[in-house]
Amino acid sequence: SSATSLRRYSDLRAIGPSLSLSNTTGLWGQPADGQLALDWGANVAVLFGRQKVSASYSTVARSHYGLFGGGGLHTRSTGNAAHRTESRRVTVPNLGGFAALSYRFTNAKLSMGYRADFFFGAMDRGLDTRDTGTTGFHGPFGKISIGFP
Repeated sequence: SSATSLRRYSDLRAIGPSLSLSNTTGLWGQPADGQLALDWGANVAVLFGRQKVSASYSTVARSHYGLFGGGGLHTRSTGNAAHRTESRRVTVPNLGGFAALSYRFTNAKLSMGYRADFFFGAMDRGLDTRDTGTTGFHGPFGKISIGFP
């Protein structure tokens, strides 16, 4: 028989400057009459902050050997355990973008598209040693915008 226990917590708190660019390109019609348009954009940021991680795990394996009767049944246990807590200052680059189809009116817009944002080295995913990787968020989105004259 064997058992494994794992407990992990990681956190990033960061702030930094961001630069973004977005545009709407009309594809068909005029906004006053209803216009089909392509919205697109990109963003880049550099975040400065503190990355924390607390991870611990343990494993236990038990093996049974011997004979019932003659020498009896013996149990051998082996195990491994580790714990790591770290806190460090990090710089995290961020890159993202989106594309959407929109239907524009004079004071409103309906959009549906896809957005992606990636943070490089944002989270420490390691157990007994540091292991950072890219954390990303991406997927479809819908948006309703209303302007007031």
